[in-house]
Amino acid sequence: MMEKQNSFLTRFFSLWIVCYVLIFIFTSQFHYQIPYQNLFVPCYQRLIPWFGKSFLHLPKLQRIGATGSGDTTFDYVLILVNLLVALLLGIIILLLDYKRKSYRQLYLFVIVIARYFVAFSLLTYGFAKVFNGQFPSNGYHALLERVGNMSPMGILWTFMGASRPYTFITGLIEVIGGTLLLFRRTKTFGALFSMTAILMIVILNFTYDVPVKIFSSHLLLLCIFILSYDWKILFNFFILHKSETLNYKKLRVKNKRMEFLIGLMKVVLVIYLFHSCISSMLPTLQKTVPPLEGLYTTRAMAWGNKDSILFDKSDYRKWKNMYINYKGYLGIIFEDEKSTRYKSEIDSSRKTIVIKPIDENDVFAQFSYTINRDTLKLNGEIRNVPVMIILTRKGKKDFLLNNRGFHWISEYPYHK
Repeated sequence: MMEKQNSFLTRFFSLWIVCYVLIFIFTSQFHYQIPYQNLFVPCYQRLIPWFGKSFLHLPKLQRIGATGSGDTTFDYVLILVNLLVALLLGIIILLLDYKRKSYRQLYLFVIVIARYFVAFSLLTYGFAKVFNGQFPSNGYHALLERVGNMSPMGILWTFMGASRPYTFITGLIEVIGGTLLLFRRTKTFGALFSMTAILMIVILNFTYDVPVKIFSSHLLLLCIFILSYDWKILFNFFILHKSETLNYKKLRVKNKRMEFLIGLMKVVLVIYLFHSCISSMLPTLQKTVPPLEGLYTTRAMAWGNKDSILFDKSDYRKWKNMYINYKGYLGIIFEDEKSTRYKSEIDSSRKTIVIKPIDENDVFAQFSYTINRDTLKLNGEIRNVPVMIILTRKGKKDFLLNNRGFHWISEYPYHK
């Protein structure tokens, strides 16, 4: 069958798109997920600051370390550079290969790469929700925080962490979408299915100011890119209500051994994707309760030697609450509502607690303790000043958000 001659503009935009998709995948802000990141990232780490300083008047532009944000200035400049580099590559390839009638095979090949990239991203985030990794149940600090003092992103994380079934279902939807994208016969439905799920994620990221806007938006665009080759068929079916058939021809190679190796590579890749996503989340199933877990409210706090205290120092502020969520850490909320997280060493046999600043090795406080039902008594010293503290414990089930539960019948809405 003769290959159809495409127009110059069609070939140009096809090259621009596939070049941009490939460059984005290889230089993704979440490139740590990709084993072959070192092929492209180092040169970009030098190119982006140079471009920002030379053309965008950003003299201090540099890649910030692991901040958790994917929407830094560096990331936005990276997207702009990707567009320009893809444009330049498209022009160069078109000039060197001007006799080629179309880039259909290249376009289809890049669609396959995009499918696996989106699938891996969805499986990673999906299993993180299924295994309670991305949105764990709310800690005591979040349960104590006033809604008006929360950031929009904090509200979203609290909302997701409040309902384990909802988080599980949203994760399962992402896993299903990612799985459908991995197979040739379900790729179109998988792209449509995934696009719907990702659209809601994009809306949440933009409306709740979650700094993953660039990455989530690109996942949505990649789903559209995956569907783009069949856009006429989809338009005829969904809009014009015509009978259409999707083309799912299997890749054929003359060498039977090569065909077998390609199939084997796909099986190995799919197994690897699922194994890497699931194995990284298995530790979330280990629910170990740390010693003295709970939220503690201060009933009394008495200093043994008031004359030795410089009360203007933050170390000697009165405690309002102490909370323990995880082994090795505890948090203190002071009477001025400011909170600090510390490292902790709790010895249940000796009944002792040693508290240290997160980034220091010196001792902030050390206590011996006794606990009687929900009353915890600490005797020790803070920065070498004797102190005695009596606190009352409260568990997560004592909060309405956690103990309200599900009701089939509600005569009136319980809104408090």
